[in-house]
Order: sequence, then structure tokens, then C-alpha cells
Amino acid sequence: MFRKARAEEDHEINSLIGRKSGKAKKLEWPHAPGIWDDKHVEKWKDIVDAVHEAGIGREAHPDMPQHQLAGTPVYAPSAIKVRGGKFRTLPGTPGYVTPTAIDDPRKIIAQFKDAAINAKKAGFDGVELIGNGGYIVHEFLDNTSNHRTDEWGGSKENCFRFASETLKALQEVFGKNIGLKITPTGGYNDMGMPLDETLNSFSYYFSELDKLGLAYIILMRYTPILDVVFDGGSRATKHDVLLAYRPFIKNTLLFLNGRVTPEEGAELLASGQIDAITLGFSWITHPDLVEQLEQEKPLDNELDI
Repeated sequence: MFRKARAEEDHEINSLIGRKSGKAKKLEWPHAPGIWDDKHVEKWKDIVDAVHEAGIGREAHPDMPQHQLAGTPVYAPSAIKVRGGKFRTLPGTPGYVTPTAIDDPRKIIAQFKDAAINAKKAGFDGVELIGNGGYIVHEFLDNTSNHRTDEWGGSKENCFRFASETLKALQEVFGKNIGLKITPTGGYNDMGMPLDETLNSFSYYFSELDKLGLAYIILMRYTPILDVVFDGGSRATKHDVLLAYRPFIKNTLLFLNGRVTPEEGAELLASGQIDAITLGFSWITHPDLVEQLEQEKPLDNELDI
């Protein structure tokens, strides 16, 4: 479980859009691992073998070196600019650019499938689709970033189509060994709908996701460090995601993420509210996390961001 949680922080491994051309892809984060060509596949084989033996969307920037090598526009569901925009390898705060609305989202779905095929070549047992963080899947789900009027937007059914079709494409490669991480509260990368729309949309999303035969769903709750402030107010839509959406997840394993302590997680597991917890920030701040937990030491290191 801990090894699976550690992989969560390398989320780009499972969610980066792949392409057979071998060109670098556009990234928000520099040096993020990818799996879009055979060179990556070969390198990942060593990592996958070691683990077995042991047991992006509108947030890109055209000035990032990886994006320049890709030679493609910054794509998103709609031409809506993200507020904010500070990049670790670009000077100052250049801000995000207004993205190009993708003409046919099936092109991106095909690239996700290519990445899954490469992951299977490298020996992975499955992949996790990132449906949070304001990245491309999340952008289609949220009507503040998706203003499309075709079959990919407008109604909650249409907004869900991109996530659904992408998951089905990944299942064509890995069968049921597909997970999804999803964040109803938004916040990060200028995401989030009003509460009534959030509850209405995500209740539908989770009821539909529960029918797809996924290996698990990671439900990420509100996390202050991932929230942003615009015009003096919090961007996130704060609400109790476990209380709101647990009733709609009946057939799929549910994992909870978002600063869940081991003690809290144990209580939630004992009560049957969740099936597991995933630890992300704790891995970053405690490289020896397993030993810390085994020895019941406090997890008191803080992120330096």
C-alpha cells in the first residue's frame, strides 16, 4: 500500500499524454517522468522490476523547453485562461496563456491510450488516471473550464464524457487494473464550481464511475495547501467529500487522500467508510515514511514551498 502511495506523487508517470512521435510533451512541472516513447519504456522496466522484486492541459506554458520541443498548442476543453501562473524554471510569474480549444478530444484520448500501451510494455500492472489538479481530465469535468457546446460539454453528462471515454480506452489496455484520482473541491489551478453545481455534477460523476469496473477511486478531500486565493477569497469549493459522495460509490474500492493521518485513516477503515488511504505529502516530507509509521513516530516535517 505504501509503495502504491509513493507512486501517487509521481502522478505524471500515469497521466502524461503520450505520443508515438517521441517528441517531448508539454508539462507544468519540469523533469516530470514520462512514458511516451520507447526510451522511456526501457528505463521504466528497471524501476518496475525493482518494485516487483520488493513486493496536461491548460497549465502548460509555451516557453517551457518541453513544450517548445513538442511544437503543439496549449490545449484545453475551452479557450479559458487560468489565473495565476508561476513556473519553477521560468523567471518571475509569467502567467498562463489562453489555451487553444482542442478540436477533437478523441486525439488526446488516443494519446492517453498510447501512454498506457507503453506502460504495459514497461511491465506496469496498471495505471492511474489523474482527474484532479486542474489537468485535462479535470478541466472537462468542471464547467468553469469547459464551455463547450458540443458532445463534450454543456450538460453534466457531456462534461463526463472525456473522463469516461479515457478510462474505457485505458481499460482496453489494462482491463480492470485502472484507478482514478478525483478532486471535487477544486482550488488548485483555478478550478471549482459553485457548491450546488459541484454536488449535482460530482454525484452524477461518481454514480457513473462506479459502473465502470475500476480497480479503485482515490477521492481527494479539501487540502488547504492546494487552495489558492483570488480577489481575497478562497478558490476551492469546501465541503465534506466523503459525506457527500460515499453513497454513490458502492461497487468500487474507495481510497481517501488529502492530509489523512494514519490514526484518522485507521478509524475510517475500521468504520468501513473507506477501503484504504493514500499518503502523498507525507512521502515528500518523510522519505523514511514506512519506518516512521512502524515506529509510531510523529510525522511533523513540513513542506517547504
